[in-house]
Amino acid sequence: MACKRVLFLDLSWGISGDMLVSALADMEVDFSDLVSSLEQKLKVKIEFKNFSREGVLGKKLEIRLAKTHKNRKLRDLLDLLSSLELSPELFTTVKEALFKLARIEAKIHSQKPEEVHFHELGGEDILVDLVLALGGIEKLGVDKVMASPLPWLQGEVEIGHGKVPLPAPATLALLQGKPFSGRFLEFEAITPTGALLLDWVVDGFSKAPQGTLLSQGVGFGTWDKGFNGLRCFLLEEEMALEEEEVYLLESNVDHLSGEELGEVFNTFLQAGALDVLFLPGLMKKNRPGGLLQVLCPPDKLAPIQSLFFKTTFTLGVRIRLERRVVIKRWIEKVSTSYGEVRLKCFQLPDKKQWRIEAEDIKAVARQEGCSFLEAKKLLEEEVGLYFFQQKMGS
Repeated sequence: MACKRVLFLDLSWGISGDMLVSALADMEVDFSDLVSSLEQKLKVKIEFKNFSREGVLGKKLEIRLAKTHKNRKLRDLLDLLSSLELSPELFTTVKEALFKLARIEAKIHSQKPEEVHFHELGGEDILVDLVLALGGIEKLGVDKVMASPLPWLQGEVEIGHGKVPLPAPATLALLQGKPFSGRFLEFEAITPTGALLLDWVVDGFSKAPQGTLLSQGVGFGTWDKGFNGLRCFLLEEEMALEEEEVYLLESNVDHLSGEELGEVFNTFLQAGALDVLFLPGLMKKNRPGGLLQVLCPPDKLAPIQSLFFKTTFTLGVRIRLERRVVIKRWIEKVSTSYGEVRLKCFQLPDKKQWRIEAEDIKAVARQEGCSFLEAKKLLEEEVGLYFFQQKMGS
């Protein structure tokens, strides 16, 4: 059974850069090499302190700066980033994240990205947060990051341009397309850096984690309002895979026309073959031909083998027993305004996927007098709405 490592972020009390870093530290991620480089090059002191709030023990990041610069531009941050000893992959990731934040700030203030002053985000602390958070997730070796829906924010916050309503403009821009839970908090529980990390690393959202729990961590923020902590969970998910045996029958053929090959395909599939493939090539005496392959389940081996000789007149067939791993799948029927259609469904760890049977798409195309692609688009819109309504109803 194949497994995936998944990091799940519980965003009930928001997210900030230091909260994510602290939660990763509480999960015992080894930051020693990154901390050493940051402290040496940026002249900062970084500590992870044990901290308790509401009776829950976790970690809290403390950054002490020799000198704070609150109005750095993008170029200043990139120069600082270049001085750090990071892997090429982590350097590129942090650089691209900074560029994204600069583009958002520039759009908000009608400036060019290189002209933006980051104000409260412009100090060395944003680099500490990004390097440790993105580097920590890299160290965990996770296959994906999932998160819970977000709380909404109410109130106002002071930024470099004055007081603004929450969520702050840059935060709000980064939260486009993200789901909210309907719960609200009356303080800046989601910071711009937190929103940037959320937008950058999260692959999807769900109400609860799924899988076997491996470890957990709690990282606390600076606000002393409620819990104000980010809980992170490392899980192992099992893919919905099944292992089975199949037979592969193959033969080199150079004596069948295109029409004859087409009929051979139909005959094999009607007899229960799982798949049929023809790979064209040049054979002896420079004659055009190819490799004809037929895949079948064990219980169909004898009739498919007999059919191979009967339909192709080949003089020999090679047979191999193969093992394959397949995702569990099934057929569902859905009623649409164009009639009932069949869906080939399969389950991945994070969601159910589906494909409309091609024969049903062809039937709708004939019925509506449109192309196959047009019929496919019409049906996918209706089927997508059906599953969305199902999800909302649950």
